[in-house]
Amino acid sequence: MSETTHPDIVRIVLPTPFPVGGVNAFLIKGDPLTLVDCGTNTEEGYAKLVAKLAEHGFTLQDIEVILITHGHLDHMGLLGRILDETNAQAYAHRVAVERSSRYDESHDENVEFYIETMRECGVPEETVKTFNTFQRAHAPYGAVAHIQNAVEEGDTVGPYQVIHVPGHSPSDVLFFDPKRQLAFTGDHVLKGITPNPILRRPTPGQPRPKTLIEYVESLRRTHTLDLAVCYPGHGSPITDHRAIIDVLFERVEDRTARILDFLEAGPMTPHDVTMALFPKIDTKQYMLGLSVAIGHLELLEQRDVVQSTAQAGVTYYNRLV
Repeated sequence: MSETTHPDIVRIVLPTPFPVGGVNAFLIKGDPLTLVDCGTNTEEGYAKLVAKLAEHGFTLQDIEVILITHGHLDHMGLLGRILDETNAQAYAHRVAVERSSRYDESHDENVEFYIETMRECGVPEETVKTFNTFQRAHAPYGAVAHIQNAVEEGDTVGPYQVIHVPGHSPSDVLFFDPKRQLAFTGDHVLKGITPNPILRRPTPGQPRPKTLIEYVESLRRTHTLDLAVCYPGHGSPITDHRAIIDVLFERVEDRTARILDFLEAGPMTPHDVTMALFPKIDTKQYMLGLSVAIGHLELLEQRDVVQSTAQAGVTYYNRLV
């Protein structure tokens, strides 16, 4: 039975190999038959998707349009395989289009960026090496995908307006139907989970994006939308998006205050802050924790209450007030 508000929208939960658990794909019945997100590139995920489509009387080849909410592996890892096997037209933000067309190189560039950043943040070399091995093992969960249609802020795809909401990733978009007051929100707004504005490599020649600051601004924009229901990348549909976003704002402020308290003891590296926040963090998930620490430190720096300095190639943060 569908767990969504609209009978033409079916939530399909696909397995992932990641701690987050299952990821949502949504089948939108109608003309054109549309799939929103498509899961990780695993045989288990592929088989589950095919089986769930069959339960509703469709085959993979019946899919005509695929909408991608953002470029993370659990949401679009299977896309290349699906496009190879169907005539579907896929739509995703320009960044996801560019990076998926050169998937292997892009994955390697991401890993190299993470390693360099970890060293600048004072991360012990043993942790860097473990993370490197783990990240490179993730490569098969995605694949090259030649997405036919790059979308940007203000574009439309059928009834959906494209709203660019970077933060969790550079390619996050909402597919927003103002007539029905619904949106497919990917990992931008989740219930019971705080989306992580993950560190990401910059565009060549540009500074590294401050992802938490970016994410908070995107959330403020989403808060203003008239939405009766959001269909998220994980978990059940959301019918109170403003309340969820208000909770996310509170969590940001609470964690920011905690980190400011940590800095009373003296200068700390982002690694120090990560371990203070998450003393039992699994090394394999380390980059998620580091992303949290750096995001909040950058928010504090924007507010002129901390200052960053570099010593021997390692960044430290000092409390100013």
